[in-house]
Amino acid sequence: MKGNLGDSAWKKPLVLPLKNSLRRVRSRIDYSERGGAPMLGVNGICIIGHGRSNAYAVTNACRAAERAIQHNIIESIRQRVCDMPPPPPV
Repeated sequence: MKGNLGDSAWKKPLVLPLKNSLRRVRSRIDYSERGGAPMLGVNGICIIGHGRSNAYAVTNACRAAERAIQHNIIESIRQRVCDMPPPPPV
């Protein structure tokens, strides 16, 4: 986006008011900001990261694992699965 929106002098004044919004969008879609996602089906905490993860992404993956432990995500998922109604008969 940066290359396309900032490549011409006439575009810069148009993009300037959107700078903060574009920064937030970039932050939301950047895989390194999240670090990874919990892997379901494992009886424990397992965070799967992107194959190109840098040190910042790995640090955020560790933070995601720490939050999962603090929020007792394993027991929460287990309880929700057990509380689900059975599927209808075929």
